[in-house]
Amino acid sequence: MLISMRSGTRWNCSRVAWFSGNVLHVRKIVLFVVKLMLMYLVFSFCRYWL
Repeated sequence: MLISMRSGTRWNCSRVAWFSGNVLHVRKIVLFVVKLMLMYLVFSFCRYWL
């Protein structure tokens, strides 16, 4: 019982670490896309006004 619980927690920890790493990667991509969109909005706005 105890051994299975211990291995389960270890598996959970590795899974959480993998998940957090993926979330960080996804957040980087999302930030990059948001930056691109903002740059595009500013560019179109400037082009519209100038």
